[in-house]
Amino acid sequence: MSLIKLEEKNILLNQSFSNQEEYFQKITKKLMTENMVKEGYLESITKRETTYPTGLYIGERSIAIPHTDYQLSNVTAILVSVLKDSLHFQRMDDPEEMVSVNVIIHLLFDSPDKQPQLLKELMSKVTNQDFLQAIMEAKSKTEVLTAFNQ
Repeated sequence: MSLIKLEEKNILLNQSFSNQEEYFQKITKKLMTENMVKEGYLESITKRETTYPTGLYIGERSIAIPHTDYQLSNVTAILVSVLKDSLHFQRMDDPEEMVSVNVIIHLLFDSPDKQPQLLKELMSKVTNQDFLQAIMEAKSKTEVLTAFNQ
């Protein structure tokens, strides 16, 4: 059974953020409002991104896959943000390098045993250039859902 459960309410299209900090603040506010994460989430995700960057260079495109400890999440879910203007994230494989990302796939998991499977499922999707192109070019939430469900 797939752990990737993308809901329309967790798809944000044409988003603009001035920097990574603003992204994390606004996303955390949304997640807190919907009771998806617990108090302390913002500090944890920010600290983790500094220590273990999540920018991922995949061929012609780059994405970020931020996530943090399961103890701060109430659900297992993903949130997809498609950005108008790219944000810079440090590369997970080379933290000295930055990548410009237009798609951020934010992961939430509520138990430690779900993280490996969720990451494995997600990596099989994001390493497909056609999948990434479909997400980046999506004009509607339905198009994003269709790409994830293929």
